[in-house]
Amino acid sequence: MEFLDYLRLVAKRWKAIAVITLLTVGVAFGSAAITTPLYRTHAAIFFSVADGDSFAEVAQGATYSQRQVVSFAELASSPLVIDPVIRDLKLNTGSDDLKKTISASIPTDTSIVNLSVTNPSPERAADIANALAKQLQVASFKLSPKHKNGEAMVQATVTTPAVVPEAPISPSLKINGVVGLALGLGLGLGFAVLRELMDNKIRHEQDVQGITDVPVVGQLGFERGIAPGRWLLLGTPMATRRSTEEFNKLRLNLQFVEFAHETRVITVLSAVPDEGKTNVAINLAISMAQSGKKVLLIDADMRKPSVATGFHIEGAVGLTSVLIGDVTFPEVAQPWGETSLDILPAGLLPPNPSDLLDSQVMNSLLTELRDQYDSIIIDAPPILPVSDGFILEQLSDGILLVVAAGSTSKDRFAKACQNLEKFDAHVLGVVINKMQAQMREDAYYSYEAAGSGAPTRSGTQKFAVTQHGKRKLVRVEPHGTSDSGDSQATSVEDADVPTR
Repeated sequence: MEFLDYLRLVAKRWKAIAVITLLTVGVAFGSAAITTPLYRTHAAIFFSVADGDSFAEVAQGATYSQRQVVSFAELASSPLVIDPVIRDLKLNTGSDDLKKTISASIPTDTSIVNLSVTNPSPERAADIANALAKQLQVASFKLSPKHKNGEAMVQATVTTPAVVPEAPISPSLKINGVVGLALGLGLGLGFAVLRELMDNKIRHEQDVQGITDVPVVGQLGFERGIAPGRWLLLGTPMATRRSTEEFNKLRLNLQFVEFAHETRVITVLSAVPDEGKTNVAINLAISMAQSGKKVLLIDADMRKPSVATGFHIEGAVGLTSVLIGDVTFPEVAQPWGETSLDILPAGLLPPNPSDLLDSQVMNSLLTELRDQYDSIIIDAPPILPVSDGFILEQLSDGILLVVAAGSTSKDRFAKACQNLEKFDAHVLGVVINKMQAQMREDAYYSYEAAGSGAPTRSGTQKFAVTQHGKRKLVRVEPHGTSDSGDSQATSVEDADVPTR
């Protein structure tokens, strides 16, 4: 994964990362709250040479103290020092347990031993440290060589007595918070990466690009609030501004893809069922018709036809009837409203749909229809369960492959791409359907469709085409602003924009 992939991953999984981080920080602060605080204090002992009767005695004592200071530090945690401390302070602990709370260190090139004591009680820590320093003085006197007069050559002096510490050394809320934050972020990112690696679903454009070189020509959002059995149709009140813009963008992208060669017949299919291919075929056909083209939509899914249901038209007679010779195409083609879109339903379900689609009659029908329509959209069955889609691919100029975000596995999509490649299919592009808002590249943008009436402070602006081929920007005043109470259109400017 590259750096940008990690940024996309954080943006995609930020909620999980935040929850894990907050939980980890909470655990860190909680552990600090229930942990017994520990206090630490220090005492320092300086080992020096006592005056001798001669220079040789003084030199001998100095050399001895420097060489033996390490031994004195070790002596601090020995039973010779610890046992008297336990006895004098009447501590309810053993020598081994007390030894674990004591540490001794020697600053470089010095004869000083620093004693450190850790204890849950600050007062007890100071008492133990001072008692240790006292007992270390006694032990060093016993073990140090003596002068002739019986005085020890090395004397131990407490230079810094232990004081009662004011604040505990642990737990530290600041340290626990920093550690919890770092650990939480690490765990959150690790969880996000693991989920991403284990996620085998197509969710965004990068997933498609990792499987095929075919471009993504459309990203369609998941429409909420549509009742079961109802279909989203462009040009109807159910169509949203966003869905209209998305299908218009898909249509324009296909125009760029088709620029190199003429593409009149487009087959829309998917890898598996329930990816929304029929919805894409229906609304792409409507969008093309709205742009001024004469369009035919053919429902060639003779196993599970849905086009007639989507348009709420009669579907008992259709393509099957034409192919078996019961009726002619003009008799069953159904126009949709006042648009330039005609619909050919699937008709009755035949026992041999593959044979009908692979027949010479079907080939001749499409050849004839090419001369009658600017564009023909074919809704085909999924290609992994049945072979009908590959038959229709041979009869069309290009394939539009629909994949459902969040439900189609990468394995199935890759298998569909491999099968199309084996047949040397001309795949125009991939349409990612049912995308969540945060997955789409244009999720943060919204557009006013041309002629939809973008609201302004003083009314609504629309483009109107004049009889001279110019496009005029007009402002429609809100209801009740004119003297007559009707909306008024006021010309603002003319633009020499040719009409389609």
